[in-house]
Amino acid sequence: MQKWKGLQVFSLGVVLLAGCSSGGSSGTGDQGDPDPDNGDTVVVPVSEETDAPVAEFLAAGVTLTGAVAEGESRIFRVPSGAEISLLSTSGNADLFLLDNTPVFNNDIVLCRSTWPVIEDNCTASTDGELYVDVYGRTAAEFSISVTNDCSVPAVNDWVYRNMQDYYLFADQVPVVNPASYDSTRDLINDIRFTERDPFTGISDAVARQDFFETGGNFGLGAEFRGPRVSLVYDDSPFGRANVQRGDIVVSIDGVPAAEIDNARFFELIGDRDNPATNVWRFEDGVTGEIRDVSLAQSEFTINTVVHSSVYTSDRSAAVVGYLVFTDFLETSEAELDSVLQRFLQEGVTEIILDLRYNGGGRVSVANKLASQIGGLRLSGRVLSRIEFNSKYTARNEVDFFAAAAPSLDVDRLIVLGGARTASASELVINSLRAHMDVVFIGDGTTVGKSLISRSKINCGLALSAMDSQSVNANGVSIEGGIVPDCFAADDVTRRFGGTGSNIEGMLAGALDYTFAGVCNVEPALAKRTISGAGQMSVTNNERPYTDATADPDVAR
Repeated sequence: MQKWKGLQVFSLGVVLLAGCSSGGSSGTGDQGDPDPDNGDTVVVPVSEETDAPVAEFLAAGVTLTGAVAEGESRIFRVPSGAEISLLSTSGNADLFLLDNTPVFNNDIVLCRSTWPVIEDNCTASTDGELYVDVYGRTAAEFSISVTNDCSVPAVNDWVYRNMQDYYLFADQVPVVNPASYDSTRDLINDIRFTERDPFTGISDAVARQDFFETGGNFGLGAEFRGPRVSLVYDDSPFGRANVQRGDIVVSIDGVPAAEIDNARFFELIGDRDNPATNVWRFEDGVTGEIRDVSLAQSEFTINTVVHSSVYTSDRSAAVVGYLVFTDFLETSEAELDSVLQRFLQEGVTEIILDLRYNGGGRVSVANKLASQIGGLRLSGRVLSRIEFNSKYTARNEVDFFAAAAPSLDVDRLIVLGGARTASASELVINSLRAHMDVVFIGDGTTVGKSLISRSKINCGLALSAMDSQSVNANGVSIEGGIVPDCFAADDVTRRFGGTGSNIEGMLAGALDYTFAGVCNVEPALAKRTISGAGQMSVTNNERPYTDATADPDVAR
């Protein structure tokens, strides 16, 4: 997404979510995005020496019915690039697309859809033969169809079938005629249970997968609060131009920032197919220096750890590790492991986890981070409980804290956040709160996204229908959001981190609490950041806290 809104907030880097590019059920979505297939993948449904007969060629437009016994495979040949739909009332027939051979081998699986719901979907392209393996998790009757129809009516029918099946609020889906909708997004908006679910949607499957698996993105790679830059990714056009948090956008191509509304903004910067090169004028947020930079949107890879540093104080023996984290992606694990290992080496005893710009991601990454923070003493305890709709209660599951290294074993967690904090971020807070002291400091209530989705893919589109909800070990949900225990403002006039009077405002609130036990319980205290050149007003601005990080690569 690219949101300008007259320099009032948010992203100049398109946040494109991703799923399984070859089609099928990918397990990506939001609240945290569960891993592909949610652990239901059948690794080897038949032996590599199987003599399962190859049935007739299934041409586009053909539907065939049949049955499989438990552990049995039925294999068919299908056109490359076709959309394959497998329906089984029990949900226990799984779908695999194999490249060039009718003999199952994990190395040549182009797509697998093994989530036990009524309909499985797969598509893939190959230069040679393409085979479909229909596998019986248990004995199951099935129908399989092959189509090249990716029209809006066909996609609408597929979306409507799925929403009536595994969607968490399937019993609330109204009766509509999906063919009457010219837009699939309009259909989804009308049939999702908006009272509890503003999240279900559909997106480009390849871009979604690229984002979650590699951090791939497109755009300028920055976010704003007023004319101030609030966040920059290192590899982005803004990052490569050394634009930093706290810098002020003065103009774009000579047009003053205050005069640029949404329409004018997108007119200026272009789009993915035709990105424009613009001259941006910036005022350095620290020195006041004015400079002009030519920038254009491009592909880039986000770094999910955007800042880390270590603080000490003469008031306390505590050593505080501070970490700004923006997304729970597969690439995040290595970034987090590196920073947490450095924290261990520097003797960190307290953690401040900054999730103010973190809207969620992979559940597996969230679970690992929660396990690393909680340490070995939480290993084996309940982390969260996942609940499905009444049709699929047998799939309800429990996630447990694991022994994950590097392990911090801290006694308390300080979290920074607010209205942008959602999903997997809230999962970390909620899961740990059942077992240890978690103090939430921020400028507002979190989003309150307790819902989970595992994306299903058809015609290059990823449907992220909210299929389940999570609660912590005590049965507590984060629906409605998490209210701060103490209030502090997002001070975009300063870089992340800082020392003395230059400590960023929200971090200052966390350090005041950690080192001195100071907690501002009045929400108005979080509203003191003035948009533009104003400075945040805080008590005791000259804080005796020292950035103890020796490695400049850690404290960026």
